Amino acid sequence: MNIKHLSFALLILVAQGDASPSTADPAWLTTLRLAPNVTVQQVARHLNNPRGVAVLPDGGLLVIEAGQGTDIPGEAVGTGTVLRLTDLNSDGDYDDPNERTTQVSQAPSYNSLRYFGTGHDEVFGLADIVRLPNDRVLYTQDDPFAEEANLDPEGGLFNGDVGIFEIIEGEVPRRFIKRSSTLNALAYDVRRGRLYVTESGNNR
Repeated sequence: MNIKHLSFALLILVAQGDASPSTADPAWLTTLRLAPNVTVQQVARHLNNPRGVAVLPDGGLLVIEAGQGTDIPGEAVGTGTVLRLTDLNSDGDYDDPNERTTQVSQAPSYNSLRYFGTGHDEVFGLADIVRLPNDRVLYTQDDPFAEEANLDPEGGLFNGDVGIFEIIEGEVPRRFIKRSSTLNALAYDVRRGRLYVTESGNNR
């Protein structure tokens, strides 16, 4: 799949589960109300709470998975993931064998609303990803339940790192910017060369 103009196509990434729509039965797509010249194509199924998406020059995608939301302080299992999707057989989706490779794994994943006592469900941890014009890739990571005991003895990340991280091929992701509150989204202004981030924890 070669994605040239995202403004004219809405890419559907479907979370895993029994209720997930099937590519074999796309009737649910007909219920969407679309603006003129906008089309919808389901390109990937059975993802683990997908969040941000970055488009690569070759038409591939980088997808943030927030994970299962099951981490708890001191017992973090790290189900957040960054996937690279490549349409190897050019059939228009990323669901075939060997079309998904893991770029980052075992990132923090927690149910924020459960911890704050609302009784609802909101999986969080990894939230957004952006590719800069110079091909640097940055993503947000959040986990307010930091535990030094979870430190990777080989020098990797530990649950509780909060900030914007950079993916460097062949290396453990490094923290690019440290923050102290929940990060939700990233955007890069090409003209001004500025990176913008929303922080819901600080309401800004």
